Amino acid sequence: MRKYRFDIVPQVGKSKMTEAEASYKTLTFIDQFDNLTFNEHAGVGVGTEKRFRSEDLTGFELVYNSNMIHLTALNLKKEEV
Repeated sequence: MRKYRFDIVPQVGKSKMTEAEASYKTLTFIDQFDNLTFNEHAGVGVGTEKRFRSEDLTGFELVYNSNMIHLTALNLKKEEV
């Protein structure tokens, strides 16, 4: 993966994540993402939708002309706080 922006959605009532924890989780996500198996489908408009699901993650990536247009990844693991 090249440089991308990651949005972390805060959980109401939960403690704040430290910068070190956010960096670790981001790197772990990138490692997991690089090893996923994708199912490809034609995009609704243009491009290719690459869907994925693992024990930990689910989501899709929209690609057009070899460029990532959109990526959604959802964590399926419930974390203890």
